[in-house]
Amino acid sequence: MHIEGRDVLIYVSSPVCQVQGGFTVDRIWSGEPEEVWEQVKGLAKVNKKTFDAYYEGCAKAFVLSINDAWKYKHPRCLAMLSERFPDFVAPQSWRYLRDEEYGFFRRLKRVAVNGT
Repeated sequence: MHIEGRDVLIYVSSPVCQVQGGFTVDRIWSGEPEEVWEQVKGLAKVNKKTFDAYYEGCAKAFVLSINDAWKYKHPRCLAMLSERFPDFVAPQSWRYLRDEEYGFFRRLKRVAVNGT
């Protein structure tokens, strides 16, 4: 699935339990960790030691470049989201939004506090 250009929402788990903001995926690199490091080392905001420690023991690395990060002026709590969308569940790691959920958060983005 192509995810470049897609929005990713940031859900902060317990005890906060809120969707607080998000970002847009700009680009994705994947491959063996050494191969990916060679491609991103000039862009990375971490050093090689930190990169290697993170991917230690992994056969494959995925690196995202993000842009258009935002923070909502009024984060939405899990209780409110569950009331508005009866089937809404907070992800354990990640999940795709349903169309109506995505539309709701997309409208909220217009009033977000950008650059935070």
